[in-house]
Amino acid sequence: ASELGSRPFSAGSADGSEKLLVRLTTLLRNVVCCASYAAAAPGAHRPHGRPPAPEAVACEVAVRSFVLSSGLASVVHSLVTRALPLGEAELLEYADDPEAWVWEEAASREGASLRRCAERCVSSLAEQAAVRAAVQAVQPRPVVVQHQF
Repeated sequence: ASELGSRPFSAGSADGSEKLLVRLTTLLRNVVCCASYAAAAPGAHRPHGRPPAPEAVACEVAVRSFVLSSGLASVVHSLVTRALPLGEAELLEYADDPEAWVWEEAASREGASLRRCAERCVSSLAEQAAVRAAVQAVQPRPVVVQHQF
């Protein structure tokens, strides 16, 4: 969270900062949304009836701990306020040809764009029951994103 929230970066930068943030965001989504960890949760439905592997239980405990901590809120806040907003160049591109811009954005690979990766991560997190429950348990903070033209 602190890496995304404090480190300066620019989209498409050659210094690798965007690539690192894309990988970390993808890792977060994959871990929090892992079906094997969710199946290890206490009271989770297990169609095969066998107890979960100890490793899956340990991972589920770690994921649940993170989801219930302020860490998740901090990461999501950083994704929404720093990774999702369009930059000035993107806004100009959009203004020039909105349909082409939307088409290119939809066709872009998740691993090539922090915004695309952040969008998928936030969407995936919103689909997780544990994340929804954690979000509903805290007082919502309004997110205000401002662009200067």
